[in-house]
Amino acid sequence: MPAVVLERPTTIRDKLRTATSRLQAAQQRLSELESGQERCQDQLREANQKLSDAEGVLQRRQDVEASRLASEYVSGRPSSNPVASAREHVTTCQAEVDRLERVEAALASQIQHTQSTLRVLRTDHLTALAEFVVTSPEYQSLAAAHSSAWHRLRSVKTALMTVTAAMQGNMPQRYMDEAYRSEPLEERVGFGVDQELVGAWRSALERLASDADAELPP
Repeated sequence: MPAVVLERPTTIRDKLRTATSRLQAAQQRLSELESGQERCQDQLREANQKLSDAEGVLQRRQDVEASRLASEYVSGRPSSNPVASAREHVTTCQAEVDRLERVEAALASQIQHTQSTLRVLRTDHLTALAEFVVTSPEYQSLAAAHSSAWHRLRSVKTALMTVTAAMQGNMPQRYMDEAYRSEPLEERVGFGVDQELVGAWRSALERLASDADAELPP
């Protein structure tokens, strides 16, 4: 059977570096947008409060406008128009509210777009990560150890059953049972695993997920 020729590891790692960089840039962009959205919402609440206060001032000045106009006419002395200045302030406050609402809508749109982009980039990153891992000599060694372990287990089990059969039922029961014993293949209570091996791979994959130059366990 011809040997499988894998892509050069440096090229595959470059793919992972690119995918990781793009993912992290999008994550940073989303974080900045969400932070900006929070600030904008705070400013919008404050601007709405200022608008409400300005409208209250305008209403109070409009309520006494007739009295002011009458007094101004009777006295013959012109006075400043508080209603006009209050109305101008309301217009200014409303313009700020309108601006912040447009900004908030733009931020929400960009957040939605970036979240959509992130979903694609996460898939691309995991694809690049998987390609890097499975073509690595470390994973190939782990997979070979898996095949060897199955071969060794079948051989030991067949040897035990051969001995049991040769004794024609004259072995102690516990030894006959041993030949046919089976255990779960995943970690369970009472069925431990090599935590050092498992932990090394778990930690390495966590590092590799954010650092494309991280190494796999030997």
